[in-house]
Amino acid sequence: MLATLITDKNRKFFEKAMPEDVKENADLFIGAVDTETDTACGVLAAEALSEEELFVDLLYVEDKFRYRGAGMAMVRFLQDLSAELDISRISCSQVRLLEDDPDGEDKDALAVLFYDCGFTEDPVGDIFRMNLSDIKAERTKTDAVLIPLSDIESAQWEELEAEFDGFNGDAEYGMLGNREDYSEKYSFIAFNREKKQVGAILVRPLYEDMLIDKVINNSVGGKDDISGNLILRTVRALKDDRGKDSFVYIHSGNDRMTDFVNALTDNRAKLSGVAFEEHFEVPVFG
Repeated sequence: MLATLITDKNRKFFEKAMPEDVKENADLFIGAVDTETDTACGVLAAEALSEEELFVDLLYVEDKFRYRGAGMAMVRFLQDLSAELDISRISCSQVRLLEDDPDGEDKDALAVLFYDCGFTEDPVGDIFRMNLSDIKAERTKTDAVLIPLSDIESAQWEELEAEFDGFNGDAEYGMLGNREDYSEKYSFIAFNREKKQVGAILVRPLYEDMLIDKVINNSVGGKDDISGNLILRTVRALKDDRGKDSFVYIHSGNDRMTDFVNALTDNRAKLSGVAFEEHFEVPVFG
């Protein structure tokens, strides 16, 4: 197997393996070629998260060419190219790479591939699948007003980023991330009477479903604990659009959040087949 950089000159040979959303977002494409038949048989797509990090958005090998080294060749090529470009970190997620068959044999094969290339596993939490009709959150009496993300102006979002990123200095809350990643309709920001943010629920697409990626609450356990209110507002919007028997995923980054998810659904939430999100990281220099 041979790996090569995909350029305008050879792009047409690999085009069929590139989903439209990946074409739009990826900054770098690498292709695999079967040297015995001179056939394009795979594509790796990576997105630049920063000047120092690449995120592997797609790793595809045509069925009849799998388990013959195509994936390994593309990942190795990416590592070598990253070194030349002074990229110090490469990451990816099984949730993103196993869209077609999250529970299949490729899950283990994918992990072995990255391990063999020198990557390490960095679990960031579990993803649970919840039936909307099972969610029984308690509404807390509060003065907070929940505003849909669609009504938040750009300047206001930037202010929110600064506030949330500094909240508590606790890594579990993390950064808000890119606004473009979230649903404007199902994500909400909570403000108190003084128009200060007190919480947020951020929801993004996960294939054809939706994922509650972050539930941020500035007063967990306090009198203004509004986690339930945030969940219920999103669930109500999802039910209106998708029906009460549809599903939503929720990302649990710690034990407290897992307990919260179980309480929400009376332990009916299921650890999803796409559940164990893994980021494989590798320093490309040694």
